[in-house]
Amino acid sequence: EQLVLAYPNGTAQTITLPATPTAGQTVTIKKCAQFTSAGYVITVQGNGHNIDGGSSVTLNSGWAYVTLVYGNSGRVGAQWWITAASL
Repeated sequence: EQLVLAYPNGTAQTITLPATPTAGQTVTIKKCAQFTSAGYVITVQGNGHNIDGGSSVTLNSGWAYVTLVYGNSGRVGAQWWITAASL
């Protein structure tokens, strides 16, 4: 499992997930700031792989986090799945 601590100090940030993830790979991204204005937004990009059907997920609220697991659901295909979050 990988933990990414992101502190946006007035500038929005983008975290890009691995381009070649392996099945079962887990990544947690934690926003280390209480602020919710535009300069404190964290965007997590799937890097060519969907995240629960979309290309990205955004951490807006203070102290937000998301835990993602990469896997293949069969019909939907391989993508990152949100398994826990406080967005």
